[in-house]
Amino acid sequence: MVRLMLASVLAASLAQTTQVTPAEITAAIGKLGSFDLATRTDAARTVRRAPAELAVPALAKAARENTDGYVRYRALVLLGGFGDRKS
Repeated sequence: MVRLMLASVLAASLAQTTQVTPAEITAAIGKLGSFDLATRTDAARTVRRAPAELAVPALAKAARENTDGYVRYRALVLLGGFGDRKS
């Protein structure tokens, strides 16, 4: 019974790892400065689950150019999580 429950949780987790589009990454980065905690958390989760080749350039651009200082800060924090030495 426990194994069946663990298997279903794992399957649900794997189903959530769908490809994230560049537009979704851009939208999520824009939400990193939201006043709503759940919105910020979901946005960060979306970016973290995105492929590095899409997320890293978008995060680097946000860290350099976004007008919201908190979004720039969160972009830098998330960028560090990808471990990209070029950024």
